[in-house]
Amino acid sequence: MFKERVSFVERGEEKILMIEKIVREAFPDAEIRSEDLTGNPDHLHLGLLVASDAFLNRSRLSQHRMIMDVLKDQLSSNTIHAVKLKTMTLDQYNKQINE
Repeated sequence: MFKERVSFVERGEEKILMIEKIVREAFPDAEIRSEDLTGNPDHLHLGLLVASDAFLNRSRLSQHRMIMDVLKDQLSSNTIHAVKLKTMTLDQYNKQINE
């Protein structure tokens, strides 16, 4: 009789999983860590760490532009309201997690 409602948290998690999938399609070798920084899926502020060898020999600005280009549709449609990015190579990532 009543449709099952998707919880507020589940909506946010669904969006984050979708965004991770989009990033992974663009950067198949990537290690991706993401976090909802606000807890509000209607105004998703996403914390996103992406480590990929696609970033080798590229400036931080270039790395961020690469990610933002991949997410441009989600940003323009307000699926993502804001993104806090951290990018690095896989070697940098592996060194960081082993410290």
